[in-house]
Amino acid sequence: MVANHPDTVAGASCFAHVFVTNQWSMQSTADDGAYANIVLRELENSMQSRPSDWITTIRLALHYFMRRDSGIMEGLLRRFAESDVVELGEYGSPLLHLAVRVDAVDVMHALLSKGADVHAADIIEDETPLHVVRSAEAARALIEFGANVNALKRSTPLHSCISADIAEALLQNGADVNAPDRYHHSPALHTARSADIVRVLLKYGADPLSKDRFGDTALHRAVSDKVAQCLMEICPELVFVKGQLDGTPLYRRVADWSAETVRMAIRLGADVDAPSSYGDTALLRSHEFTGALSDVEVVRTLIEAGAKVPIPKDDFLSATPLHETVSPPLMEYLLEHGFRLYVNIRVRKRTPLHAVACRDVALHKFWSHREEDRRGGEPASSSMRNGGTAHLLQGSSSIPSVELMKVLLKYDADPNIRDDEGDTPLHFVARNFVGHQGHLENLNLVRLLLEAGADIDARNSTGETPLHCAARVETVLELVRLGADPTIADHQGVTILHNAWRFTGDCERVVKTLTEHGADVNAADKQGSRPLHYACRGYEQGSLGLSQVERWARSTCFHQGTPPLGPTIHAAFENALPIVRALLDCHADLHARNKAGDSAVRVASRHPFGRDVFKFLCERGADISEVPRPWWNFD
Repeated sequence: MVANHPDTVAGASCFAHVFVTNQWSMQSTADDGAYANIVLRELENSMQSRPSDWITTIRLALHYFMRRDSGIMEGLLRRFAESDVVELGEYGSPLLHLAVRVDAVDVMHALLSKGADVHAADIIEDETPLHVVRSAEAARALIEFGANVNALKRSTPLHSCISADIAEALLQNGADVNAPDRYHHSPALHTARSADIVRVLLKYGADPLSKDRFGDTALHRAVSDKVAQCLMEICPELVFVKGQLDGTPLYRRVADWSAETVRMAIRLGADVDAPSSYGDTALLRSHEFTGALSDVEVVRTLIEAGAKVPIPKDDFLSATPLHETVSPPLMEYLLEHGFRLYVNIRVRKRTPLHAVACRDVALHKFWSHREEDRRGGEPASSSMRNGGTAHLLQGSSSIPSVELMKVLLKYDADPNIRDDEGDTPLHFVARNFVGHQGHLENLNLVRLLLEAGADIDARNSTGETPLHCAARVETVLELVRLGADPTIADHQGVTILHNAWRFTGDCERVVKTLTEHGADVNAADKQGSRPLHYACRGYEQGSLGLSQVERWARSTCFHQGTPPLGPTIHAAFENALPIVRALLDCHADLHARNKAGDSAVRVASRHPFGRDVFKFLCERGADISEVPRPWWNFD
């Protein structure tokens, strides 16, 4: 796969793009192909003007290999072989790694024949070329030039091999089948990626019952169904082995195995109720499974095999299936088969109803699971898994939050239950940032909770109501329409208008609506700051803006790993001018000072991106006679 190549290899970033063309990579865009062609022309011109440029020759050879144009590639390699270059220098090893990663065996031979270091590890992954080979032919070529088959970096080449043919080539040339890796102290059997690799390793004497330093066997580490089934077929005793921390293989891998593999383990005698060192069982561990998929087969298999639902104990639970499932039928099945005990249990501060209400976190988790092959494939890149709201929006329709909440409420979930910080499910719903189809799903959650008896003005431990926590204009307007009181201040004297800076959407409309419902546009918090001060805030050390962001980031919602904080802070920077304009249009006092003696314009002068707000306040008549000149320069 080309996806693993170039940019991460030392010295390779300057020529990575020439290898990403439309002819080779199915993922390339039109722009990628156009850019690659530009770079290609530059390389060809460079080689014509500097015939001795061996680096360009190899880069072009790799390009034409990936274009599958072997004739041009072979001509370039002949030119390289006939050149008088005797020292490849700092570029030799990166180019060799590139050739290995795309399985360009002829290019590898050419570089090795000119003295490329077969032992050199790349500086990012700390792997030798033999660790990353893509074929047995490439492995044999490296071994022919002296590659160490037992080179130990983080692991040996045998640990990272991707096919049975490569494993066979390594073992035929002296690889130690039981050599441990550096961290787990586990042999290659524990990291085998396929059943075929498992069979080759066992053929050469691998011990199926070998353990790593945590007491885990290969079956504990087997994410793939085929690998797990192969191991159990060859060595059934593996199902009974308990690791030091995570119990039996069934407990450890119930979130990864299919129902068929779970049934096989149970047939061989696996104990469905065997506890881990934390005291929970496979049935509770299945929360990881239920967070990833929507079928009920694994849970049904465990329950039909006699798995018992443990008595709830807050102190040992990390989560329950009720907290994680995204399937209403599975939620109902769990509640019908013993999990009703957990409907109002708090785990890591939250009940299942809080978890469903916190839709942003659910979307983030769901997207992460969807981008990862639970059968042992390559996980998604970090840019895809943490790519912000765009990726969450793609999956937002896949989370049936309203249906999940209906099931919980049907089984007596308390709509006013509080977490450890006093937040009710309605506080969590209000904080949701990611919208889908006009944020309708979130508004439906608001209505559903209120119909079930939720207190619309419930205060948390800091005195905030759900209205204080609202992140989107639509949520604010709906809460106000349904009776939320916009005049309530929290323990710091902050009202909903003080928080208007973090809204996304039609700021002018929401400020006008709040004032029409009684919100005081000039209400002062305990430090004397008005909503206009908040709208103009900066983020320097000790500033009003920074203290508010830190306070917001400490909320339960963000403790759970949701990503929208970044986009929301970005929106807050973008919203400054519209909020200031809306507040002034509703007769905010332009000259009011807080207890520190600062007016809104003085606060704006310290804002790192406050130029437009500062100019607008000046145009509206702000007194700048005592305000230091801002660091940005304009007339």
